[in-house]
Amino acid sequence: MEILKEGTGTDLKLVVKLSKSEFNEVYKDILKDLSKKARIKGFKPGTAPLKLVENYFGRQRVLTEALQEAMNRYYSKAIEREEIYPVKVHEVKVEKFNPDDEEALTFSVQLEVMPKVELPPLSDIVVKLPEKKVTEEDINEQLESMRETLATYEKVDEPVDDGYRVRLAYEMKEGDKVVAGNIDEEHVVEVDENSLLPAIYENIIGMRAEEQKTFKVSFPEDFHIKDLAGKEVEVRLAVKEVMKKVLPEVDDEFAKKLKAKDLNELKDQIKKALESAYESLNKRSALNQVFNYLMEHVEVPLPKSMVEHQMEHLREDILKNWRSLEDYLKERGITEEEFNQEIRKRAERDVKAMIIMDALTKELGVSVSPDDVRKLIETDDTFRMRFFQLLQSGFSPEAAFNDIYQSVLNELLARKVWDVVTKEFYKEGEEAVAEAINEALATGESSND
Repeated sequence: MEILKEGTGTDLKLVVKLSKSEFNEVYKDILKDLSKKARIKGFKPGTAPLKLVENYFGRQRVLTEALQEAMNRYYSKAIEREEIYPVKVHEVKVEKFNPDDEEALTFSVQLEVMPKVELPPLSDIVVKLPEKKVTEEDINEQLESMRETLATYEKVDEPVDDGYRVRLAYEMKEGDKVVAGNIDEEHVVEVDENSLLPAIYENIIGMRAEEQKTFKVSFPEDFHIKDLAGKEVEVRLAVKEVMKKVLPEVDDEFAKKLKAKDLNELKDQIKKALESAYESLNKRSALNQVFNYLMEHVEVPLPKSMVEHQMEHLREDILKNWRSLEDYLKERGITEEEFNQEIRKRAERDVKAMIIMDALTKELGVSVSPDDVRKLIETDDTFRMRFFQLLQSGFSPEAAFNDIYQSVLNELLARKVWDVVTKEFYKEGEEAVAEAINEALATGESSND
């Protein structure tokens, strides 16, 4: 087999030439396959001489099937030998075919391919990370968080305040029509300005048990509850019971509730968990910095079909919550040309990120099989919980599986990157730590694009 390549970048014409002996080998294989289907008198299927099989089916049929098989077989061999990764095949063409010539077959394939990306030495990329040690303050913050988790509520004869819990009933009327709620139905809610409507929050503060209040609320046109959008309603609010949060004392008994022997052991556990968390954040931040460096410094020719496919995906994702493209353009105040330019720019970045991440994965020898992910979902509590959380939030099983696959791949990549990059630490106080942690948490945004 002789292989010729023409083209640059992601557009490639692959020309494959087969000798007479190579084609004859395929021809014989086709005859052997056909012999199993032949019903030749005096022979069981698969046992007749190949010459009889050829006569039975006709040379032209055998040549046609052998030609197709030869092209399939040697195309696969050619892309494997040349380490070509096809994106899309545009045209397959027989350039020359004469099974009796020494050069029996020449065919060409016009295709788009994944570009070969040359990454710089990763060890030359300087990663800056803050030096963070676990302090007593950090441990105390975690203890306070745990106190909140184990908090209880007790009924009190006090006015409602932020952080309290109330049992209440409400209804909203537009004129005589009830548009939301039911004054005969009771609900237990947390009094929190971030979870209650501002008008409800403002009015419920200071109320007592068995107290009622009526007030008016105007909702904006774009309010997320359609039945209330753009309306002014009268709200009737009835507080039935007021409950105040009671936090447990931080002592040995508190520690035992959290499966520790005593408070000192609990603090040791918290310290180790925080140290592990900071290390994990540093690894993800290192991956994020390396990835962003590669995105900025590595030139990557982009396969047109991949960009077009991603553009279509982005367009559908953006417009799925809009009645039409016209409505979306009107709301944004942009033209269709400007919209397409935005989409193309995003698609090109997405495809570049995909190609660089693939190159980085190969460079570091990181691989995750579907079986690896399945085993993690079955045996690892964290990934199993993550899988079911994704299902509950509306992901399909396939989408949830793919999300976890990417998480596992990113984790393995982060570990590998951590092993090879040069780490340069600097100290700039808690502000630098917070910035690095936020950057690390944003890794998924960059790495999963």
